[in-house]
Amino acid sequence: MPPQENQPQPQNEEQQQAQARADANKAALTKLNRMRRVLFNPYLIGLVVLMIVGGAVAYYAFDLRQDSVSIDGSDFESSTIDEEDFARLAADQAEIDSTNQTLNVTANSVFNGTMLVRSSLDVQGQLRVGEELALNELAVAGQAAINNLDIANDLNVQGSTQFNEPVNIQDSLTIDGGITVSGSGSFSGNLSANTIEASNLSFSGNLTMSGRIITGGAQTSAGSGGAVGAGGTVSVSGNDTAGTVNVNTGSGTSSGTLVTVQFGEGYSQTPRVNITPVGAPAGGIDWYVTRNNNGFSIGTSSPPPSGSNFSFDYFVVQ
Repeated sequence: MPPQENQPQPQNEEQQQAQARADANKAALTKLNRMRRVLFNPYLIGLVVLMIVGGAVAYYAFDLRQDSVSIDGSDFESSTIDEEDFARLAADQAEIDSTNQTLNVTANSVFNGTMLVRSSLDVQGQLRVGEELALNELAVAGQAAINNLDIANDLNVQGSTQFNEPVNIQDSLTIDGGITVSGSGSFSGNLSANTIEASNLSFSGNLTMSGRIITGGAQTSAGSGGAVGAGGTVSVSGNDTAGTVNVNTGSGTSSGTLVTVQFGEGYSQTPRVNITPVGAPAGGIDWYVTRNNNGFSIGTSSPPPSGSNFSFDYFVVQ
């Protein structure tokens, strides 16, 4: 008879049960090895240790604060992650898996290096910056209290801006809209503006103007004096700063007051009134001026010619 090849012998029921137990043990051992690799991962262990230490420190600090006890940094042992640990973490891309997860750190945290935030940074409390803060864009929806703010580029303000303290601008300031200053304004350099409207404007130095002086303000009024004679009339065209007085003499002129000009708004003190006769007829009479804080008068020391016209320009400063 030809030799028969070795063929697997059919297993009996006891052998089959033994094989099933061996397979189950092998699967359990494989699962156990996987769990051991997960549970005994050095990075996971380090994170758990840090969380436990941080929680203990926070609890101890809170308990001490409740008892009004002052402690310093020497009362705690610090845990340090060296460069090798960071290198392993970076190589493994260790991260929180889901954006829905939150990492809460109850203890204080100190970063000696650079911290990169790829998305938004929300601060519910106060943000204190001990040194310079460099920002490409800064959007403030509420109030912001800043001791010193240096702007190297543009500053765009869409709403109202209020400065309670002095503001120093070393370069140019361009304002497309209006500017309202309720307090004092100090300019150590040049101030360039098409139009400046101010109720009161004070200069401690010289005032140099390349253009013209155009006055405005309250209008003056004029009343005739006895020296204009019968039928004589007077008029004034101008304001409390500058203008022209016209005198038309009648018959029977005399020496004395020709015209009295009343200011629209009186000065706080007696101002200086500069009178300029216009033309030869006005320059030919012996005129003079008297003044007070409410107006001025032009008179003559000798009777002027009857039926004549005289004009005088005036300029008033206090």
